[in-house]
Amino acid sequence: MSIKTLSIMTHIIYSHQQLQLKSIARLKQIYSEIACTVEVNDKRCKDSWITAIADYQATKIQKLTPAAPDNQALAQAELDHHIASQAQAVANVPLSF
Repeated sequence: MSIKTLSIMTHIIYSHQQLQLKSIARLKQIYSEIACTVEVNDKRCKDSWITAIADYQATKIQKLTPAAPDNQALAQAELDHHIASQAQAVANVPLSF
């Protein structure tokens, strides 16, 4: 019997709020650290870096979904997608206290 292992390189998942607190230099560093491949539209704009990182993270999370999920996994994936889309919808709204 052989043992199959799954090796996944993991990175911190950054929220939009966490990324907002970072400088452009730190955002560029995070972009490189996670090997982000999403194009940054305006390299001088902090929001462009944040959007690229968030979009890249979203694609990586979605790729971990099993190829033939059962009903529970399918429902969980649907919920995760809904939460991600809701987070993206409010991502550009600044926090207020």
